[in-house]
This record gives sequence, C-alpha cells and structure tokens, in this order.
Amino acid sequence: MSDAALHDAVVRMGADIARQFAHRDHDQAVEEVSAHILKFWDPRMRAELRRCVTEGDDDLDPILAEAVRTWPDEEDTQADRHEPSGG
Repeated sequence: MSDAALHDAVVRMGADIARQFAHRDHDQAVEEVSAHILKFWDPRMRAELRRCVTEGDDDLDPILAEAVRTWPDEEDTQADRHEPSGG
C-alpha cells in the first residue's frame, strides 16, 4: 500500500470508528476510540495515524485526534485500560 493510500485509509477508518462512539460522553468516546484502535489496528496504521495527528492533519475527526493524543510514547496495551473496547 502506498503512503498516500495508507494515509487515506487511516483517516477514513478512524473517522468511521469515531462516529461509532460519538453518541457517548466525550471523554468516554475518546477512551473507546483509543482503546479500539490500540487493540485492533496494526502498528503501521497506528504510526500513520499518530503522524497525522502530530502534523496537524485537518481531515482528522476531533475525537479521533484527541484519542491519539492520549497514547503513551511507548507501545500501549489493553491491560491498563479501565474499559477496553469490546468491539
């Protein structure tokens, strides 16, 4: 997959996930989006998403961008999540 295709896929899929949790309280939505991506996305996709947030990509859903900003610098696991994403 090309870099542009990866970028487009990450932005699109991230927005889809953020929409799925948008009906929840804002903080809970951010937590659920973060947990879902950390649990199900491969490292290359997460790295691309982190790059998009770091560079201030205007196409990112605000809940998605905030979720990424909650990630620690090191690799995260579900073990420290209060309510891991079930879906």
